[in-house]
Amino acid sequence: MATPYARIPKNYHAWQYGQWVIQEYGVNLEEEVELCLYVLHKDDPFNNSVYNHLAFLHYRLSLPVDRVMGIIDGLPENDSLTTLKQALLAKD
Repeated sequence: MATPYARIPKNYHAWQYGQWVIQEYGVNLEEEVELCLYVLHKDDPFNNSVYNHLAFLHYRLSLPVDRVMGIIDGLPENDSLTTLKQALLAKD
């Protein structure tokens, strides 16, 4: 199943719908991680929707903190990145 946000990566509502689909029908976690890696490292490191999606993958699907930190390592600082890092570090 193609993710709805792959075509328009800045559409927050598409990412939210994708999260609903994941909760209802399951997901290949590695495909979601690869999509996040692609969008942040190849397309747009300031895409707030992807940071929200990474938090979703961590909190709802138990994507390990070190895996999330590996995805965001080396990205330019921005408010969404800082907030995600703080949330991940505060949880552990």
